[in-house]
Amino acid sequence: MHELVVNDAQAQLLTEPGAHVPVRDQRGNYLGYILVAPKLTEEEIAEFKRRAASNEPRFTTQEALERLSRLNAKP
Repeated sequence: MHELVVNDAQAQLLTEPGAHVPVRDQRGNYLGYILVAPKLTEEEIAEFKRRAASNEPRFTTQEALERLSRLNAKP
């Protein structure tokens, strides 16, 4: 596995939840971005665990997109 070491200023940018940080090489070429995941509260984690353990219906992304497409279809 590769490792990227950042300086203190760069690390500060990467600690802001929800930050969208573009990454460039020394010549300014765009390499991609780092999206910093938001920090979850204990209540949010408990809710995610509750939902995962429930028998509520689940849908794949494809199934949800197909349903939305049908809802938006013109008669």
